[in-house]
Amino acid sequence: MALRGCCGLLKYIVVIVNLVFWLAGLAILGLATWLIVDPRMYTSLLDEEQNYFISLYILLIVGALMFIIGFLGCTGAFRESQCMLVLFFCFLLIILVAEIAAGAWAYTHQDRLDALIEDSVMTTVKRDYTDGPSRARTFDTVQQRLECCGAKGPSDWALSTFNQKNPSSGFEIMISSAIESYKVPTSCCSGDPESEECQAATEIKGPLTGAILKQVSIFSEGCTAKILQWKVDNTPTFVLIFVGIIALELFGLLFSIVLCCAIRSMDRYKA
Repeated sequence: MALRGCCGLLKYIVVIVNLVFWLAGLAILGLATWLIVDPRMYTSLLDEEQNYFISLYILLIVGALMFIIGFLGCTGAFRESQCMLVLFFCFLLIILVAEIAAGAWAYTHQDRLDALIEDSVMTTVKRDYTDGPSRARTFDTVQQRLECCGAKGPSDWALSTFNQKNPSSGFEIMISSAIESYKVPTSCCSGDPESEECQAATEIKGPLTGAILKQVSIFSEGCTAKILQWKVDNTPTFVLIFVGIIALELFGLLFSIVLCCAIRSMDRYKA
């Protein structure tokens, strides 16, 4: 005897929601597997290959958990299996607790996150920008979108490997000569990066002032401050998304318990 009425409707709601969850987990599993087996995706990240693969394995685990949870919830609701629904409830509860713990840690350690962002941006400018085209493209996008240059300002590029390896700089950069002449990426230019004006503006000669930067169309603000400000501006959006996910998972826990109780009641009625 199948569930009827409100419980029957609840059953199919749980099936549809978990089917979407299952497909999302499958997509994440496929993406993580592809990134792991395709060497072209990490040839430019050899210096941090270990961290790269750790991130992918975490993504793989998340996808696997989503796949399992979606399968248990969808199949358990469709087949009206109490065992599967209980397993679904347990797995989802574990993930919910982990998410709340991670959110609480992020909220109470914002200073550490800000320091991590500052170190990461400075390391990218000073050393990692020239490690591969993918890193350069990523940071170029950041500079263009946020209208910034360098970590704290354009002068950060003076002692970076970008100038050491840049043939157009004309010399191996030295501390004594760094402020006199250096080059910044074309993504620091407020105009078209491919234009001759921007190409010329990226050749910095002598100390920079705000007036000179405005005149040569080079962004004067550093990317660290812009990124941190972007994080602050978008914190309400992140919080809303986080609360929405938690709410959906709470509804999933509630629906699974109600459905499980309805199935148990039906079994007792049949007995």
